[in-house]
Amino acid sequence: MSRGLEEFLRTVDLDDLLRARQRLGRVSKRDSQATVSVLEQWADRQAVSNVLFYPDLLPRTARMPFLMKALEEEEFAYYTLAAIVGLQDLTGEEFEGAPDVRQAVGERLLTLIEWADERMRAWDTAATGLHTLDEVIADRATVHLPDLVEPGDARRLVRFLDHPSEGVQNNVLYTLLDLLGREGVERLVAEAAEAGEVSPAGVEYASQNDEPMMLFAFIPNLVQTIPAEDMEADVGK
Repeated sequence: MSRGLEEFLRTVDLDDLLRARQRLGRVSKRDSQATVSVLEQWADRQAVSNVLFYPDLLPRTARMPFLMKALEEEEFAYYTLAAIVGLQDLTGEEFEGAPDVRQAVGERLLTLIEWADERMRAWDTAATGLHTLDEVIADRATVHLPDLVEPGDARRLVRFLDHPSEGVQNNVLYTLLDLLGREGVERLVAEAAEAGEVSPAGVEYASQNDEPMMLFAFIPNLVQTIPAEDMEADVGK
């Protein structure tokens, strides 16, 4: 493993991580295999997260299997967030000729958005104004929707106009407009409202936001999301 990769794997701050990745440039076959070893061990939280943020370090055939593993991770949510962000690093070749993979990724992202809806509604009212990892995951998941969903998904998406996250609401409306156009969205929202699937507040949100822009939620550093003693326990793994 090169010294540059060692530095990359240890980097804590995401801005520094970007610069470390830029310094690495094109990775050697040896370093690429080293990143596979890091993910196979699935132990060093910082190193695993850093590779998931930049999956282009991995051999092409290893990228989607590890990203899907992280998207389905249930014990450590930051891996899921890192994988969602890492999906943006892919060129699209990973999906070519693999519609089942595209469908699986899209379905998983929709499920994560739904889970965040349930968890955010369970917050104590005193937590209003705070952001949890669930919300950041949901917000970032919606960034990929325009590339993964089809018109047939619109009825499922429209329910997110009532999502507790304003970022989700905004990005879902952006996606629906991209899929159906303004008139199509108006018809969909009206039908969903009549069926009781969208609240009056959701209807109002859609009608008052004519040209939403895709929003990208702030990504916290790993050390900002877990206790320091847990990070120290990873050292040497």
